[in-house]
Amino acid sequence: MSEEKPLEKAEEENAQTVGQEKLAAAGEKAMTMHDPMIILTSAAAFIAAGALAYFFKGHSAWLTVQAALMAAILCYTAIVDLRTHLISVLIPIALLAPAAINLIISPTAQELLNMGLGVLITAGLYMLVTLISMVRHRKDKSKRHISWGDIEVLAASGLILGLGKGYIALIASLVLATIVDGILIAAKKADKNKPFAFTPYIAVGSMVAYFL
Repeated sequence: MSEEKPLEKAEEENAQTVGQEKLAAAGEKAMTMHDPMIILTSAAAFIAAGALAYFFKGHSAWLTVQAALMAAILCYTAIVDLRTHLISVLIPIALLAPAAINLIISPTAQELLNMGLGVLITAGLYMLVTLISMVRHRKDKSKRHISWGDIEVLAASGLILGLGKGYIALIASLVLATIVDGILIAAKKADKNKPFAFTPYIAVGSMVAYFL
């Protein structure tokens, strides 16, 4: 009995510590999500992307709205992910709004197929790359994980971009992440054993592909 009590006490203290860490993380996420600077930055992205779409995509009102919404949502997601390494489940749902504009502009089976292939090429190929990486690093527990949040954001972006531009967005995201994180790790500004935020690269790659 004397040995069980210290063990039970240790388990209880550990549970309390974990609970406090989760509570702190939730509090940080809540504060970050309502940060005025993030909201203002996302609003700036909304205006900038909308203006670019209006002037470079034939003055189309629908494309202007689509680009503005996509940029604002991805910008918001990228900053929150950078700060908290968390992605809200509402983000992919929010991205369905700009995706739906594709069908408003071109309500055809061909467009629907293109959107579906966009999801497959972005989320599917990224998942394949991730699984290959997990197999290569199977002895390293820190790298044996799949970020479902990244996959969901990629899938939603692919739904908007379609097959061709979705592929460009994925490749651009991976190349950019490899270069930037490689530089940060070499400069000892980042730890290669810790997960990094990938949605900032998804945001940049997706918006570049959108305007091509």
